[in-house]
Formats: sequence, C-alpha cells, structure tokens
Amino acid sequence: MKFTTATFATAMYNIVPAITFVMAWIFRLEIVKLKSLHSQGKIIGTLVTIGGAMIMTLIRGPAIQFPWTNQHNLHHQTSVNSVSTHDQIKGSLMITSGCFSWASFVIVQVSFTFKIQVKYKHLQSKYVNHIWNLAIKVVRYI
Repeated sequence: MKFTTATFATAMYNIVPAITFVMAWIFRLEIVKLKSLHSQGKIIGTLVTIGGAMIMTLIRGPAIQFPWTNQHNLHHQTSVNSVSTHDQIKGSLMITSGCFSWASFVIVQVSFTFKIQVKYKHLQSKYVNHIWNLAIKVVRYI
C-alpha cells in the first residue's frame, strides 16, 4: 500500500470480473453474440464496471498535474504521506498484474474443473446427487 493509493487498489480489484470476462472472451471460452440479450448484458456490465472504476479513481484519487494546469490546486491537498509518481507507477503495475493473475487463475480453474467433470462424468451424477441431498437436509434442519 505504500506504493499506491487505496482508491486505486479498490477500483482495480472491483474490475477483476470485467478482466476475467474479457480474457475469457479473448481465449474463446466465453461466447459473445451481439444480438443475444445475455451477451449485451455482459458487455454493458463490463463497460459500466470499468467506467465506474475510472470515475472513482479520477474523482477520489490523487490530483494529476499536467504542464498546462495551475500547480496550486486547492481541491486536492498533498499530505505528508503522499506517494511519489515513480512509486505510484510501480504500485499500479503491481496491482494490475495481481488483478490479471487473479483473473487468469479463475479461467484456469474453470477450464480444469470442466475437464475433470468430463473425465469423471460417470461418478458425477451419483455422488453429486448424494452431496446435494445431504446439503439440502442440513439446511432444512438448521
């Protein structure tokens, strides 16, 4: 946390589902049909998620100083614990790589689970039904 702001970290971890969807679409694990209502919902949800994270980072994050802007901005006060630009870039890259790693893990986990289901399909129906029925009975008694 000393390399970046909490705002950026929170915003990035909130877009992990969007990163997962885009990566799954790139690897052709997710089928996107633009005329399908489900696909339109996924695309709109991804855009809204990324847009919300960008808005949150730009509004609540540190001030971005451009050469043509006034250097004395009263809206964003600098604190004693402010993060340098070099550290912000380093922290942002670390958090972004962590988000992509997390999304990659989810994609690998899903593809691995699918392969296991196909391999042990003859055992699946028997044991899954027993486990499911046991879970329902436990929930009913609680």
